Amino acid sequence: APTRGSYQPDFATISTVTGRPTLIGWQGHENQWRGGQPEVMEVLEARVNDATRIYVTTDDEEARELIEEHDIDYVYVGPIEQRFAEEQGAPAEALTKFSAFMDLAWSGEGVSIYRRR
Repeated sequence: APTRGSYQPDFATISTVTGRPTLIGWQGHENQWRGGQPEVMEVLEARVNDATRIYVTTDDEEARELIEEHDIDYVYVGPIEQRFAEEQGAPAEALTKFSAFMDLAWSGEGVSIYRRR
């Protein structure tokens, strides 16, 4: 579950190249296809809020519950997610908390990928 974002080629890249679904990628894409459906827009907004909470909260339990609720198997933390968390005013612990309840599947070159236990 990479973080959500505006239209930039970098957002949702992991999902695109791996074929694994993401919680929310470029919200504008969803708006283009489903903009006239208020009930869908509510779901999308909730997904955006949940994606933000997953990356900025320092509460392990809150993040774990959101990850389970959305059936997320992997959390990707790379430069975009790091920059996003900083822009949201999140402390460093917001991105290191995943190791408390997830396994580190891979780490290198400024990227950590966590796998749900």
